[in-house]
Amino acid sequence: MKITVITCPFGDLPPLALGAVEKLFYQLAGVWSDEGHDVCFICAGGGVAERMRYVRLKRYKRTGRTLTDLPIDLWYSIKAVLAMPRCDVLVCNTFWSPVLAPLLRWKYKKLVYGVHRYPKGQFGLYRFVHAFICVSTVIGEAVRAQCASAAQKVKIICNPVDTSVFYPCSKGGGCKSTAVTVVYSGRIVKEKGIVNLAKAVRQLSDDNSLLKGRKLRLVLVGPWESAAGGGGESYRDELLAIYPETIFVGPVYEPQKIADYIRSADVYCYPTIAEHGEAMPVAPLEAMACGVPVVLPRFKCFADYAQDYENCMMYESPVELSVVLTSLISDPDDGRRIAIRAMSSVGAFSIAKVAERYLSCFDLLIRDCNG
Repeated sequence: MKITVITCPFGDLPPLALGAVEKLFYQLAGVWSDEGHDVCFICAGGGVAERMRYVRLKRYKRTGRTLTDLPIDLWYSIKAVLAMPRCDVLVCNTFWSPVLAPLLRWKYKKLVYGVHRYPKGQFGLYRFVHAFICVSTVIGEAVRAQCASAAQKVKIICNPVDTSVFYPCSKGGGCKSTAVTVVYSGRIVKEKGIVNLAKAVRQLSDDNSLLKGRKLRLVLVGPWESAAGGGGESYRDELLAIYPETIFVGPVYEPQKIADYIRSADVYCYPTIAEHGEAMPVAPLEAMACGVPVVLPRFKCFADYAQDYENCMMYESPVELSVVLTSLISDPDDGRRIAIRAMSSVGAFSIAKVAERYLSCFDLLIRDCNG
């Protein structure tokens, strides 16, 4: 099968740092290529990679302003569509490419659009797309609600976790220190709800009967500086004012190092408050793969892989967050049982299995075309 993937104008391939979509398709394409499929990326930036073909376009800097970034996306998408080779399946990941690609319909058999974010009413523009691959059930439901004509085209394929990197500590039960460590990984921004986590940790830090003389550490792995996508110095200072012992690791782009930080945790918490801003967060899935008890808000974006009291613990409010953390710290055996069940459930989200789900979807589309 010939597969062409158009990635966005703001990332790099191979992915250098940020760029979740680029990382996703780079991982999937590795499996596809190993199975003998012909994969070509139309992508921005430089870099050297093997096994796949690349058509390189100019990389642009994201401004964060829609009125500026959309015209950049349009110009880049025009060049990408013109440059793409003939293929069986064209996978689009820019705003404008699924609008423009049908103008060159002879270049592909089926057009697929990757939906990695909460939709914003744009799907009426994508009438000639054959399948919308959504990374979570909640995103698929949102697409159906916003565009009735797209409803029958929605396919749900969740994001994968790299189980060759994210796996349990070889010592068993986690690589722990004498302190009680709570870890979060991701951008340090307000919508991630880290203030609620800091307040909960601050409250528990005074409970000597709970900690039994141990220190309580809050470790935040991710960028806090605004230039790197974080909330900036004022937000960092706000968190430090709540819990001065908070450790800011800063941005970590090597997955192996992120996994090491997660494995050092007694509890992993992803306290997002942006229920409609999250598509399918992979970070909690990575923590599950590492064998660490995971705490999550009871949001629909986690529903594809998180089951309360089965493979994680969930909460409804900031007050309940403190209760859940207390429960896991006071009863580590219960946390280990949850973590063991979580590790078992993660296998369904391996890169190989997710890559096969994409190929099955592509194959069905092509067979429908040939039939």
